[in-house]
Amino acid sequence: VLVSLSNFKVSRKLVAIQARDFTNGRVLYRTSFGGKDPNFFAAAPVVINLEQPMRILDHSGVLGQYVTQVELEGYEGLILSY
Repeated sequence: VLVSLSNFKVSRKLVAIQARDFTNGRVLYRTSFGGKDPNFFAAAPVVINLEQPMRILDHSGVLGQYVTQVELEGYEGLILSY
């Protein structure tokens, strides 16, 4: 099932992706619906197709190459820049 969430699409059935748009980017976070499932850390990754190329900001504050899709595991988040 293809679910449209904000300006991106996720191809899974029951996926909770929180998204927050900012002037120069977006933050994505994948959570379980209750938010307290310790097994969700081992959840299979979800591929998110971006509607436009974006760059991932890594843990050191360095922007990577432009990507058109990202992958999120359970309780994982990303900072993306336009």
